[in-house]
Amino acid sequence: MTTTALILYLLIAKIFFVITLIEGALRNLPWTAARFSGLLLTTAWPFLILAVAFASRRNGKKTA
Repeated sequence: MTTTALILYLLIAKIFFVITLIEGALRNLPWTAARFSGLLLTTAWPFLILAVAFASRRNGKKTA
C-alpha cells in the first residue's frame, strides 16, 4: 500500500511540474527567478514529504 501511494504521489508531482513547464513555454514567459523557483518547488516538495515519511518510519522502529 505504501509503495502504491508513493508512486501515485510522485506521479501527481510530475504532472504538476510538466503543467508548470508547459504553461511557461506556451505563454513565452522569460526565465525569471519566480518561474525558476516555481519549477524547483514543484520538484522539491515531494522530496520533503518523503524525508518526513522516512524519518517518522525510522523513529517508529526505535520506539517499538
